[in-house]
Amino acid sequence: MAAGEFLTGWKYFFRGMRMLPKRGVRKFVLIPLLIDALLSAVALYLGIRGFDSLLDHFLPAGESFILQAARSLLWVLFGILVFVVVFFGAAILANLVGAPFNGFLSEKVEEVAAGRKPESQVGIIHAFTRSLAGEVRKFLFFTAISAGLFLLSLFPPTGVVTPFLWYLFSSWVFAVEYVSYPLESRGMYFRDARRLVNSRFFLFLGFGTATLIVTTIPLLNFIAMPSAVAGATLLYVERVEGREGKGLTGVKS
Repeated sequence: MAAGEFLTGWKYFFRGMRMLPKRGVRKFVLIPLLIDALLSAVALYLGIRGFDSLLDHFLPAGESFILQAARSLLWVLFGILVFVVVFFGAAILANLVGAPFNGFLSEKVEEVAAGRKPESQVGIIHAFTRSLAGEVRKFLFFTAISAGLFLLSLFPPTGVVTPFLWYLFSSWVFAVEYVSYPLESRGMYFRDARRLVNSRFFLFLGFGTATLIVTTIPLLNFIAMPSAVAGATLLYVERVEGREGKGLTGVKS
């Protein structure tokens, strides 16, 4: 049962990925990706210009073989650093840039997949402010738990199991993060998302695990966020509302 739920949740992430090129959906994916790409390009350009100036100041070019070799080595190290920042830092930037668009993406995915609009619709300004405020609350909550796990990792008795706990926590975070979007269109927020994920733990663990893995793969991590938004929306519509016919009614205490 648990394995079947896990596999089902895993598949929903990739179903969400297949939704991205569909008409009506792709514009909500392209806009944040273009903004993210533009900001990354500007940061890359400024970084290269700044690093080149720094080398000219502290390690001026010359005929010396040692100086040339040192400059070449530093450029290689800088290139590795850029790779890490661009491909993995871009995923963080994409979440910040794309957060206000994710609510609209979730609503459009539901409309395309289920043939209906979500029951509750909100204005653009309200959606943006609601999304950003929700991201702040989630960030503070996740940071507090992360700090606790970090402290546990410092002690040998608990340090052995903390890698597994980090995996569980990271997958849980992704599940809560992305299922929040279809919930918000129904007037339900962060607390409701936590209750839902905890009530169907293995289903959402599979979904969060797939999201976690794809987020760490260069190039694919650029579409991990919209894929997760679409996948979580499909999962909620089909597995929560579709199966129970009442959304979170049976989850709330």
